[in-house]
Amino acid sequence: MKTERLHTAFIEVIIFFIVVFGLLLNSCGNQRINRDIKRLYKTKIVIPDNMFAKIQGKDTLLHEQGDIYATLIVWYDSVQCALCKMNNIEKWNRLFLYSKDSVIGLKPMVIFTPGKKEQYKFEASLKITDFKYPIYVDYDHVFEKMNPHLSSSSHNVFLLDKNKEIVLVGNPFYNNQMWKLYKNTIGTIITHKGIIPIEKP
Repeated sequence: MKTERLHTAFIEVIIFFIVVFGLLLNSCGNQRINRDIKRLYKTKIVIPDNMFAKIQGKDTLLHEQGDIYATLIVWYDSVQCALCKMNNIEKWNRLFLYSKDSVIGLKPMVIFTPGKKEQYKFEASLKITDFKYPIYVDYDHVFEKMNPHLSSSSHNVFLLDKNKEIVLVGNPFYNNQMWKLYKNTIGTIITHKGIIPIEKP
């Protein structure tokens, strides 16, 4: 009986330390994320004009229609598995449809920087994807070179104002509150023709 109590107490102590350790890790992770977001906020993004735009594998010439007040960038760098990300790219159809039908002045962009070893398979996956909007392919890693401050970030989704400065960081999927924040911020930028007004104290 005494042995069972000791065993139970030992298990409870172990569980306690696991929970505390998990909370500490989560806290450290949140602090790192917050630092990352603060570092990126208001930094300028350079969008190269020599990336190939493809729709379901076909080269496409795109023409801007009207003023672009906000740009949503979804970027998959060469470190990430481009083929793995292509398998889930259809999830962005909903957001692109929202922007196309409801928000004039918002330009969403999905940018892929595939590694050399996976380019052939990546090209093949572009032809069979159900993603119905342009995918910008950065074969020469120009986007990465022009924006070195992004390579050290764990984030890959950015909302830019008309000056191409980051005003929001984070993935709006899997988080309804973040999605609402994106829609509200996009609405504010469009209403004020490309900027977020500074509130006077």
